[in-house]
Amino acid sequence: MPAGQTVVAADVGGTTTRVVLVSGDELRGRTSLPTVRGDGLGDALCTTIIDLLAREGVPQSQVAAVGVSIPGPLDIDRRRVVFTGNVSLADYALADHLEGALGLPVVLDDDANCAALGEAERGAAVGAQVAVLVVVGTGIGAGIVVHGGLFRGAHSVAGEIGHINLDPSGPPCSCGDRGCFEALASGPALAARGRAAARGAAAPVLSEIAGDNLEAIDALTVIEAASRGDAGAVAALEITGQYLARGVAAVANAFDPDVIVLGGGLGRTAVMLEWARRGVHEHCIAPISGLVRVETALLGDDAGLWGAGLLARGRGG
Repeated sequence: MPAGQTVVAADVGGTTTRVVLVSGDELRGRTSLPTVRGDGLGDALCTTIIDLLAREGVPQSQVAAVGVSIPGPLDIDRRRVVFTGNVSLADYALADHLEGALGLPVVLDDDANCAALGEAERGAAVGAQVAVLVVVGTGIGAGIVVHGGLFRGAHSVAGEIGHINLDPSGPPCSCGDRGCFEALASGPALAARGRAAARGAAAPVLSEIAGDNLEAIDALTVIEAASRGDAGAVAALEITGQYLARGVAAVANAFDPDVIVLGGGLGRTAVMLEWARRGVHEHCIAPISGLVRVETALLGDDAGLWGAGLLARGRGG
């Protein structure tokens, strides 16, 4: 289909779903709603899309397709959500549901893949032949773009870098293993180290920021406390950063990309960018150590929308 064709893009997150029209080089009619968990998601998306088109005065006949970014994994044909705990879906035929209700072609893809495609086409990875978006937030995942197209692997689950094992004796991971990259360097991992420091009275500034409420400590409060010289927070951040450095270096060694882009709530922080760059420099083999750039994602929450829109236009698939 023509590159400028009008499409609908939706980004389903754990708490918020956002829907836009992608028209030319513009995101129009931004709409957001709390994510509907479970089987009601499809109906909620249909209603939102129909309302958006009516509000923007765009007939469905002028819409080429719908692209949806959603936490995976998806089936090999990318028609069904195999499982996503964040949205309480399992074996859910979302693409068929939407196509039947809207009468429009629907393309689904994993949220990290969509964000990676967006950054490769419009953000921090423009011009790269090989780019890896590393998303560091509640979990850790990746999207891989090779020569303008998404690399999904033989079974459409490439990019599960959060389950690279960095320490077999480390903490339990949601996958059932121990010491995975995600269990050691994600936002919850940093927050857990901060809470442990505060519980042991080693992080007075962090405790003050959190109002002496351990449950209020998250990754960003640990970073704030560390910036104010809190010893416990500094130590928690250093341990997490070291694991992030090694995980990013493993990705660089495996894929030899032009650029690794850090996204996600924790990944976009300046301190994690520096740890990631240090990891490539110190832990990668030559010549990778001197050639791979590490950059912060530029598109923010719009990356997944742009990626879903590009897929709906037949790009990057």
